[in-house]
Amino acid sequence: MNESTSPPAATDTKVRTGSPETSSNVQPLKPHPVLFYALLTIYLLWMLALVVMYFTTVRNSHSSTPADRPATTQVGLPRQDG
Repeated sequence: MNESTSPPAATDTKVRTGSPETSSNVQPLKPHPVLFYALLTIYLLWMLALVVMYFTTVRNSHSSTPADRPATTQVGLPRQDG
Protein backbone atom coordinates (compact mmCIF):
# COMPACT_ATOMS: atom_id res chain seq x y z
CA MET A 1 0.00 0.00 0.00
CA ASN A 2 1.27 3.44 -0.77
CA GLU A 3 1.07 6.29 1.70
CA SER A 4 -1.98 8.01 0.13
CA THR A 5 -4.26 4.99 0.62
CA SER A 6 -3.03 3.79 3.98
CA PRO A 7 -5.25 4.37 7.02
CA PRO A 8 -4.18 7.15 9.41
CA ALA A 9 -1.99 6.18 12.31
CA ALA A 10 -3.48 6.00 15.80
CA THR A 11 -1.13 8.72 17.00
CA ASP A 12 -2.28 11.16 14.29
CA THR A 13 -5.19 12.70 16.24
CA LYS A 14 -4.92 16.21 14.77
CA VAL A 15 -6.44 15.11 11.48
CA ARG A 16 -9.24 13.05 12.97
CA THR A 17 -10.39 15.47 15.68
CA GLY A 18 -10.51 18.53 13.44
CA SER A 19 -8.34 20.72 15.64
CA PRO A 20 -7.98 24.42 14.75
CA GLU A 21 -4.46 23.84 13.40
CA THR A 22 -5.81 21.83 10.45
CA SER A 23 -8.65 24.23 9.56
CA SER A 24 -6.65 27.46 9.41
CA ASN A 25 -7.96 28.28 5.93
CA VAL A 26 -11.53 28.81 7.19
CA GLN A 27 -12.44 32.49 7.43
CA PRO A 28 -14.71 33.68 10.26
CA LEU A 29 -18.07 35.17 9.36
CA LYS A 30 -18.23 38.94 9.02
CA PRO A 31 -21.15 40.98 10.33
CA HIS A 32 -23.38 42.51 7.66
CA PRO A 33 -25.23 45.43 9.28
CA VAL A 34 -27.10 46.38 6.08
CA LEU A 35 -28.51 42.89 5.74
CA PHE A 36 -29.40 42.82 9.43
CA TYR A 37 -31.34 46.09 9.28
CA ALA A 38 -33.06 45.08 6.06
CA LEU A 39 -34.25 41.80 7.60
CA LEU A 40 -35.23 43.61 10.81
CA THR A 41 -37.33 46.10 8.83
CA ILE A 42 -39.08 43.30 6.92
CA TYR A 43 -39.77 41.45 10.18
CA LEU A 44 -41.20 44.55 11.89
CA LEU A 45 -43.40 45.34 8.88
CA TRP A 46 -44.70 41.78 8.95
CA MET A 47 -45.50 42.04 12.68
CA LEU A 48 -47.27 45.36 12.07
CA ALA A 49 -49.32 43.80 9.28
CA LEU A 50 -50.35 40.92 11.54
CA VAL A 51 -51.44 43.30 14.31
CA VAL A 52 -53.42 45.43 11.84
CA MET A 53 -55.12 42.33 10.40
CA TYR A 54 -55.96 41.12 13.92
CA PHE A 55 -57.59 44.37 14.96
CA THR A 56 -59.48 44.81 11.68
CA THR A 57 -60.89 41.27 11.50
CA VAL A 58 -60.93 39.29 14.74
CA ARG A 59 -61.11 42.10 17.26
CA ASN A 60 -63.97 43.98 15.58
CA SER A 61 -66.07 40.91 14.78
CA HIS A 62 -67.11 40.46 18.41
CA SER A 63 -69.87 42.80 19.53
CA SER A 64 -69.88 44.17 23.03
CA THR A 65 -73.58 43.60 23.75
CA PRO A 66 -75.53 40.37 23.27
CA ALA A 67 -78.37 42.22 21.48
CA ASP A 68 -76.01 43.26 18.67
CA ARG A 69 -74.87 39.73 18.01
CA PRO A 70 -76.70 37.74 15.33
CA ALA A 71 -78.78 34.81 16.53
CA THR A 72 -76.93 31.55 16.15
CA THR A 73 -78.24 28.03 16.21
CA GLN A 74 -76.47 24.95 17.36
CA VAL A 75 -76.21 22.45 14.55
CA GLY A 76 -76.74 18.79 15.34
CA LEU A 77 -78.53 19.15 18.67
CA PRO A 78 -82.23 18.21 19.03
CA ARG A 79 -84.67 21.04 19.57
CA GLN A 80 -86.16 21.35 23.03
CA ASP A 81 -89.67 22.72 22.50
CA GLY A 82 -90.61 22.10 26.08
